[in-house]
This record gives sequence, structure tokens and C-alpha cells, in this order.
Amino acid sequence: AAIAEMLEFLSFYSPQRDVKSYKQHIHKKELKVARTCYDHIAGELGISITNYLLQENLLSESEKDFQLTEAGKSY
Repeated sequence: AAIAEMLEFLSFYSPQRDVKSYKQHIHKKELKVARTCYDHIAGELGISITNYLLQENLLSESEKDFQLTEAGKSY
């Protein structure tokens, strides 16, 4: 998981290819909003879900990971 996080971080700083068609534009936009990374949801959707779970106290955050709270386990 650490390698995946590092690669995702580095992808923000790598040169972006020019979009040359409408189809490429839509595909790139869809990947930004909702995509998967190995075994988890990533992109803006993944961030939104995580923030919601934290806000509703269904998930707690530590320095390195997340844990389900008791409320989250019964949700």
C-alpha cells in the first residue's frame, strides 16, 4: 500500500499528456472523480467517502491508517 501511495503522489508531479480528443477528456475526468487503486476506491469519490465516514464517527484515523469505530462496525 505504501508503494501505491507513493506512486499516486508522484503522479501529481509527472508530466501530463495533452488531451487530443473528447473521448480522452471524458476518460481523464472520470478517472479523477472515481477510480480504483488495487483494492480500494480512490480519487475524489474515495476522499469524499472517507471524509463522510470520519465526520459521522464511523471511522477513526491514526497516523498510518484508519479503523472502524464501534458505530462503524454496526453501520
